[in-house]
Amino acid sequence: MRERRAGHLIYVSSISGLVPDISGAAYQASKRGLLGLAHAIRIEEKENGSRTCVVCPGLVETEILEKRPVKPSAEMLAKALQPEDVAEVVLSIAKLPPRAVVPEMQLMPTYL
Repeated sequence: MRERRAGHLIYVSSISGLVPDISGAAYQASKRGLLGLAHAIRIEEKENGSRTCVVCPGLVETEILEKRPVKPSAEMLAKALQPEDVAEVVLSIAKLPPRAVVPEMQLMPTYL
């Protein structure tokens, strides 16, 4: 990326990295660390033409929810984002021209 003087790193973190919740301390700490890493790389590499974005989705219906200390109810899962919602956001960010960057984006379920 440095040689090409272009690149775009898009990280998927979690809203749990910004706002404490019941997802578990280790999960939250790892997601907060990812935010810090992405923002630091953006500052360090912007003069080399590299961009970064951190997408922080809220509740997404994926298999990782089975590892939560407190599992979401069926009613809550019915209101959750779907993996394709996150994929759409990532694709939209990736399509931005090199002159534009979204450093961080929060994506939340409408009804939660």
